[in-house]
Order: sequence, then structure tokens, then C-alpha cells
Amino acid sequence: MRIYFALCEECEIKDNLKYGELAVKLADKLLSNSTDDKERKIILKQKASAFSIISIFYTEGDKANLTKAIEYDEKRIKIYEEIDDKKHIVNTLADMAQLYQQQSNMPKVLEYYHNGLHIAEELAKESAQKNKPKELKEANQIRYDILYQLAFIYDELNDTTTAYDYNNKLREIAESAVEQAKKSRNAKEYKDAQNLLAYSYWNLEQMIQDKNYAKAIDACNKILFIFNGIKDTQKIASAYNLKAIIYFKQKNYTDALDSYNKGLALYEGKKDKGGMGMILGNIARIYEGKEEYSKALDYSFKCIKLGRNYQLSDIGRIYFKMKNYQKAEEYAKKSFELAQKSGNPGSIGYNAKSLSDIYKAEKKFDKALEMYELHIKMRDSTQNEGIKKSTMQKQFQYEYEKKQESVKAEQDKKDVLAKEELIQQTFQRNAFIGGFALMLILAGVSYRNFRRKRKDNFIISKQKETVEKKNLIIEEHQKEILDSISYAQRIQEAILPPLSEVISSLPNSFILYKPKDIVSGDFYWFSETENKILIAACDCTGHGVPGAFMSTIASEKLNEAVGNTTDVSVILQSVNIRMKKVLRQTDKEDSTHDGMDIALISFNKEKSELEYAGANRPMWIVRGTPPPSLKEGAGGWLEETKATKTAIGGFTTDEQEFTKHKIKLNKGDTIYIFTDGFADQFSPENKKLMSKRFKEVLLSINNKSMEEQKKYLDEFIENWKGDMEQTDDILVIGVRV
Repeated sequence: MRIYFALCEECEIKDNLKYGELAVKLADKLLSNSTDDKERKIILKQKASAFSIISIFYTEGDKANLTKAIEYDEKRIKIYEEIDDKKHIVNTLADMAQLYQQQSNMPKVLEYYHNGLHIAEELAKESAQKNKPKELKEANQIRYDILYQLAFIYDELNDTTTAYDYNNKLREIAESAVEQAKKSRNAKEYKDAQNLLAYSYWNLEQMIQDKNYAKAIDACNKILFIFNGIKDTQKIASAYNLKAIIYFKQKNYTDALDSYNKGLALYEGKKDKGGMGMILGNIARIYEGKEEYSKALDYSFKCIKLGRNYQLSDIGRIYFKMKNYQKAEEYAKKSFELAQKSGNPGSIGYNAKSLSDIYKAEKKFDKALEMYELHIKMRDSTQNEGIKKSTMQKQFQYEYEKKQESVKAEQDKKDVLAKEELIQQTFQRNAFIGGFALMLILAGVSYRNFRRKRKDNFIISKQKETVEKKNLIIEEHQKEILDSISYAQRIQEAILPPLSEVISSLPNSFILYKPKDIVSGDFYWFSETENKILIAACDCTGHGVPGAFMSTIASEKLNEAVGNTTDVSVILQSVNIRMKKVLRQTDKEDSTHDGMDIALISFNKEKSELEYAGANRPMWIVRGTPPPSLKEGAGGWLEETKATKTAIGGFTTDEQEFTKHKIKLNKGDTIYIFTDGFADQFSPENKKLMSKRFKEVLLSINNKSMEEQKKYLDEFIENWKGDMEQTDDILVIGVRV
């Protein structure tokens, strides 16, 4: 057997199958002739090793077949389960997770890594209880490796919260390893443990995302302390760069430059061109932020000399800020060509936007429009990829949880059967003892009662323990659900247009946005073209997670539609058809009938007029001077333009049209579009606010600034609601001419 394994080590992978199969046959022959448990255990381990050799053949050989490789790893698992070798079970589960990763079967990847982690944690617990430091160290190393993989996977899936949680667990293991190495006074183990600890601090993305800069700086200082202790110059320089980035995000340019220069000196000492170029580029961005453009260019060109060609886009941007459009165009074009070669949509879109801005400044409007359209196309491509990735992640998690429920149900079934068998055995034994010891019946009865009581106490104890475990699982599931919804909130916020972008184009405006739950079925949408500004208040079926999912689809369809037209009526017709198609809506009873209400307005930049089209959502304009036939309100009079009485999607036909209204505007007019959440809110007296009162409120505050109006409406609805639950998502948009 050992010779077969040695041959596999020495020969090429293509020979693994031959020697592996010979080893399996020999193992089966030896097992058929052996009755000694210890000997059988050794042979079974060797048979599992032979399966591993065959698995490698199907993984890396010329006849790669991942399904076959997984099949042989499954056989390994069964052997290790038979001989209760948990360490090898975990290692095999990790190998299988990697095979599934090559197949892009992420639910299986997560399942096998999580199962392996569970067993590794059991191993660590057992080793600690039995006071076996060597076994504990091995178990913790296995835990660390699996946690590292899980942290990486969740980070790739953009679930930074879960990735951060796993990094915290990595830190606990590393800290324990450092303490253990201190006690054993083993210098190599101490250095290795310190390295693990530093890497566990390295993932600061969640801290930075939460703007917890003080905590992030503290983690950087710990990294520096560790790497200084083990005198690892390369890693010290990387840590200084990381620390500088955090200072830069705080706009603390002085400390950022100090950290960058310390890191740069270390990279220069090591003649590390990659590290030098990275820091020089970052220093250039600081001087750009300080508007010291000559210094920014100086550092950028140093970067280029080191082969960091991606700095070309920064040089183009700096020249653009200096209004040297000829130079800006020259470097932006070079950067755009590199982006096209890379094929990265995000990079192509970014460089296309830069060129569009430059061409616009040079009054080359045809080229500016061409580049802007490419930017939009690439942006939509990137956003769609992000939505797809997020949806995949939720599907992965769902599949994994479904599998875990199945495993738990199977285990519960086994537990019930084992319990019944135990009761039956206990009954038979007690009957035998009672018959055999008839002369001592009183003692026997007492003894039996004692055992029964102890057994009852044991069952009660186990039931209590089971209830506590179930409660803990429920709490963990609730936390996981809440974390998932919070992550969905970040996705939805990323899809919403930045408020700064809206306010930049419509300075006299406000958006009051109050989701009922963490995520919302209401959303606002915004787009700007050369001569038009479009804004919409949208209300999708439902609220919470279902509503948010609908809003993601609706937002994407609006972006697609506006790429073809700016006519508000045509946009709504197009979105109606697209949503029905993506939701596969038909006239059949089992078809979904979810949809969206919307008020869409388009401002013409050159004329004092707007266009409006709506699906079940009206538009109100509060004007300063009323006609003689109408009574004047506190701030003017209110004019309502009614919507087409049908929704987008749902029961609507593909031929449905949405009426377009053209309206002349006067200076001081205030336009309002909104969803139904504000007017539908109930008070503690169970009274609905209603549209009439909402109109009166808007008339009463029309003489206030838009920011004051937003604040007033927010306070008003909170006071009206009192201690009542919010009825629905709330969205109100106001724009003053």
C-alpha cells in the first residue's frame, strides 16, 4: 500500500488512477481477511487515501471530471465517518467545497464549509475539555482556514457584514494562538500566531463603511504593532498605506500624508516598485483634494514612470480641473483605450464619463453625447450585475438553509428512534431484574423507581436543553434575517439616485422618504438629459422585502426606457410592457398581478413648462395667484392634474396608454408628486389623514422654503401618527420653479 502511494507521489497525475485503483483493490482484499479492529482502522484509512488519489486524478488530470472527483470524496467521507475520524472528515469537506466552487455551485460550497466548520468547532471543544494542546492547535488551525474561506466568499458576495463577523471569529482564534505560543515559549509558533492575528484585523471594510474611523485606526495601530514586533517591513508599509487611506476618508490630509510617506520610505528601501507606485498615486489624490494641482501632477507622473498606467485617468481629471482641456482630453483618451482593452464595464463607464465632461467643456457636443450614452450603458451593466449578484447570494443562503432544515429533520428522526430503542431496552432489563430478584422485590421496586426518576430528570433536562437550543437557533435565525434585510437596505439605497445629484439639478426641491420597514416598496427615480430633467414618485405593490424587490425591477425598467425616449407617456407605456414581461404576467388566474403606481414629471430646461403622466398617482401644483373663480389659500391655490386610472403591470394590457399633460409654469409655482402613504396614515383616534387635509397642509406651508417644508411635513406626519404604527411607506417630492 505504501509503495502504491509513493508511486503516486513520484509519477505524473495521469498515473494516479492506475495506482489508486490498485490500492483500493488491495485494501478490500486485506479488509476481507482481517478481524482485528485496530488493523481494520489502519486499512480503512489507507483506502480513504486511495480514494483521495483518484479524486486528484479527476480534479487535475487530463481527464478532469469534477463530478467523479466529488463522488470519490463522498466515499472518503463515509470511511472517515465509519472510523469516527473527525479531523479527516473536516479536511475532506473543505476539499469538496473547493470542487463545488470550481463548478460555481455556491449553495453546496457554503453547505460543505459550514458543515466542516461545525465539526471543527466540536473538535476544538473536545480538545480543550481533554486538555490536549496539540490537538486543540490543529483544530483551531482547521477552523481558521475554513473561516478565512467563508469570510472571503461572503466578501465576494458583497455581504460585508457576514464577512466582518467571520473575521472577528478569526481574530478570537488568532488571539488564543498568541497566548498559547507565549506559554510554550515557541518563537516560530509565536511569529506564525502574530501573523494570523494581524491578518484578522486586516478586513476593515465594514468599519470604514460604518464610518467608525476611530475603531479602524485602532485596528491599523494593532497591525503595525504586530508587524513591527516581527520586523516584517513589507507588511508594515502596507499597514501604513491602509492607515493613510482611512485618514484620507476623514479628509485628515496631514496625518494621511505622514502615513503615506512612512510607507513610501519602507517601499523605497525594499525597491518595491508596485508599493511605491501605489502610494505615489494615493499622495497625488491628496494634493488633488487640496487643489494643489501642480504637486498632484508631479506625483502622478512619478507613478507613470513606475509603470502604473491606470494613473492616466487621474492625470486627465487633474488637467480638467485646471481647465487645460487639450491635455485633459489627451490623457483621458489614453486611459479610455486601456479600459477598453481590459473589458471592465465599470472602468469603461468611468473613463467614458470623464471624456464626456471634457468634450462638453470643449463644446464637442456630438462626442460628449456619444461618451455619455456609453457611460450610461456601462453603468446599467454594472448595476444589473450587482443586482444579479445580490439575488444569487439570497438564493445561495436560501438553498443552504433549506438543506440544513432537511439535515436537522433527519437527525430528529434518528433521535426519536434511538430514544424508543433505549426505552424498550430499559423495560426488558428491568423485567429481567424483577423476575430474577423476586425475593428482593421491595429493593427491586425501590431501585427501579430510583432509575425511573433519574431517567425522567434526565429527559426533562434534555428537553429543557433542546428548548434552549431551539430558542437560540430562533434568535440566530432572526438575527440572520434582520442582517439580510439590512443588507438589502444598502442595496436599495445604492439603487436610489443620490440626493446630492437631485438637489444639484433641482436646487429648490425636497424629497421626504420614510419607509414603513427597513426596506421600501416606494422609491424615487431621477434622470437628466441635455435638455430635460425627469423625476418620479413610485409606489410598488407591497412594502418591506417584497416591495423592495419590486422597486429594484421597476427602477431598472425606468432606466432602460429613458435610454430610448424622454416622452413621459411613452416611458410609462414602455415600463408597463417591460415589467409585465419580466414578471411573466398574463390573463391567467395563477399569474402574478403585482404592479406599480407612479407620477412622472419632466421639466424642460429651455422652456417654462413641464410634462406629466401618471398611473393612479396625481400631480398637484400650488400656484401663487388664483383665478377669480377660486378661493385663495394661505399660500396660494392648488391645481390637481389627475392620473390615468390604471397601474403599471398587473392587470394592465400591453396596449395601455398613459395620458400626457403639458403645463405652463410660472415663477414661484410648487409642484408635488407623492405616493399614497402620507394621506393614508391613521391617527391614534383611528382617523385617516386623507387627501383633503394633505392639500390644506401644503397650502398652509407654501410660503416656506423647500427645506422648511420637508421638515414641517416630517414633524406633522409624526405628530399625526402619534404612537400608532406607520401604515405604509411614505414618499413626497416637492419642486419649486
